[in-house]
Amino acid sequence: MVFLFEYATCTREALPASIAVEGLAMFRALYEGFSEVEGVASFTGRPMPYFQLPVAESWERSFQEMLAKEEHALIVAPESDNLLLELTRRLEKAGMKNLGSSSRGVAIAGDKYACYRALRGVNQPRTELFTGSTTLDFPLVAKPRIGEGCEGLRIVSSEEELSSLPRGYLLQEYVRGKPMSASLIVGDEVRLLSINTQEFSGGSYSGAELPLSLDAEHLEEVIRAVEHIPGLAGYVGVDFVLGEELWVIEVNPRITTPAAALREALGVNLGELLFRNYYREALPELKRRRRVRLRKVGKRVEKAFVSVDNASIVIEVVE
Repeated sequence: MVFLFEYATCTREALPASIAVEGLAMFRALYEGFSEVEGVASFTGRPMPYFQLPVAESWERSFQEMLAKEEHALIVAPESDNLLLELTRRLEKAGMKNLGSSSRGVAIAGDKYACYRALRGVNQPRTELFTGSTTLDFPLVAKPRIGEGCEGLRIVSSEEELSSLPRGYLLQEYVRGKPMSASLIVGDEVRLLSINTQEFSGGSYSGAELPLSLDAEHLEEVIRAVEHIPGLAGYVGVDFVLGEELWVIEVNPRITTPAAALREALGVNLGELLFRNYYREALPELKRRRRVRLRKVGKRVEKAFVSVDNASIVIEVVE
């Protein structure tokens, strides 16, 4: 059995529906996948994918109880406040078989500045920590050193805007191109699952299309980024900008939202892939089945993959 913990789904934390619905989409895809191959335990019970989040009354107590009961675990949680790192350390202390990245990998990738330093030699925007001034040219991208998604992200165009930033914020030179991401399985080797667009609306994530193709040179740069960080394992996401060249922006040491659409796009069971990867078994050949669009919309949709309050994840066939 695998203990599946997805923070937005398994807690009573007051998360906005727009965030919680992404978590529930990942939870549903993983729950259904693990259920087919190994069995899955989660103190939420079966997910109710359409209108209500299953939750636990005391998630921290239930979390510790599950660590003592099951053999395998997969943790999906935000990097904010080092939450993913702390929960991964608890999993390791309990001696469970971790189907995801180790605490070492999470500590590096989850800290954007540590990640930047680890990726020296990979093509990245120039990056520094804000100490009251900068050597970078405007415009800049500013964001918290530890966090996920677009949380706290700002575009800074002047010294006046720069002066309002908190000390310790991460500053990156602004690079032009198409925001994209890669979904990978990391084991004895790095295997590409999918290249995904990254769509944004009003500064927040609104969906993706997948799978897309990437030329060999650019794909090599994405894989090199993952190989630079020790301790990454299982599903890993890489955010990048593709323009005249490819710029690696971040590495996510956890499941990301496009994973919810992988079965529809590739016909694969992500739960099975994670188990095969952990036990160093051969992974099946991955072939494009169809191109799909994952959309996050601000309303309930009857045939949504999941819905939470006034937010839904919809998965549609494009071609």
